Amino acid sequence: MTNTNPSNVTSIESKQPAPPAKFTVAPSLDGFPVQVEVEGKASDLRALVDRLKAIGAEPPQSSTPAQTEPTKKALPVYPDHHTPMT
Repeated sequence: MTNTNPSNVTSIESKQPAPPAKFTVAPSLDGFPVQVEVEGKASDLRALVDRLKAIGAEPPQSSTPAQTEPTKKALPVYPDHHTPMT
């Protein structure tokens, strides 16, 4: 077996834990907008959301209008047959 690392030193980067993720949540509580930050794992974010729901916080209202399908114009109708024109 050939040793490609003759100094027998292991890189420390491979042994360091990944930095925690940072999450920002912007719910409203009793009509007041609040901003909450949490640092950790996704499970920490889930715990924060569950706790916010438990105290009555609500998700923020969307500031952009919902995407709706464009309204289609009705085809003109033949006056004698009352069927759509093509």
